[in-house]
Amino acid sequence: MNLQLCSPYRKCPFNCPMCIAATDDGEINNVFNLYENNRVEYFYRLAKAIQGKDTVVITGDTEPTLFPEWISNVLKFFQIIGYEGKIELQTKNYCLSSYCYEWYNLDLNLIAYSATCAKDLEKIFSFNLAKESYCRTRLVVLLTEDTIDYLYKTPVKELTKFAEITFKVLQTPEREAEANYVKEHNSFDKKKLDAIIEFVQLHSSKCSIRIDENCMDATDRYEIMRIDGKMYKTWF
Repeated sequence: MNLQLCSPYRKCPFNCPMCIAATDDGEINNVFNLYENNRVEYFYRLAKAIQGKDTVVITGDTEPTLFPEWISNVLKFFQIIGYEGKIELQTKNYCLSSYCYEWYNLDLNLIAYSATCAKDLEKIFSFNLAKESYCRTRLVVLLTEDTIDYLYKTPVKELTKFAEITFKVLQTPEREAEANYVKEHNSFDKKKLDAIIEFVQLHSSKCSIRIDENCMDATDRYEIMRIDGKMYKTWF
C-alpha cells in the first residue's frame, strides 16, 4: 500500500486530457488548503497517513514541482520523523534545472517522468535527466497509438537510461471529457509494444519493465491525501 500525496494546488500548465487527478478551478477553489492555513495540523495528519505505507508518491491535482518549497518541507519532515519507506516524485516537469538539488540529499528515491503523448517523450529525451547517482528514474508512458509509434522508432539508448519503465493502460473514467479522450486514443499496436519491451530487455539487464493494467483502481494499492488533509480511496 502506498500514499499518493497531493501538492497544494497551483493551476497546472499541462492540461492532460485524461488526467485522473484533474479538478476544475471552480471546484478546487472551494477546497480548504490545509497546508497553507494550518501547517501543524497538516503535518500531524501526514504523519498518521504514512503509517503502514511502503511508499509515498509525491503527485497532485497539479504539477508538484510548481511548489518546490512544499516538496522540500515534506522531505525534511519525513527525515525528522524517520520515515523508512520509499519516496517518489511523479512529474511532467522534465527540466532538471528547475529542481532543488537538496531533494536528492533528503532521501528522494525516485523521479517518475510521465509521458502522455509523443511530444512529451520528445521533450524527455531532449533534457538532461536526474543522474543515477542522485536517484533512480522511471519513465511512465500512457499506452496510445501516438506514444507506441514514437517509442518504436526511438533509439534504444534513450530507453535504457531509465532504471524502470511503466506502461499504463488507459482506463475509461467517469467524467465525460476524459472518457471521450480515452475512447479515441486507447488503441495501439500490441506487436510494437512487445517489440519495444523485447528490445529494451535485450540491451539492458538493469532496466525493469511493467505494464499497469488498471492504474485508476486504488483498491489495496494506494490511498490519497489531498490538499484538504483528508484521506480518499479514489481520485473521483
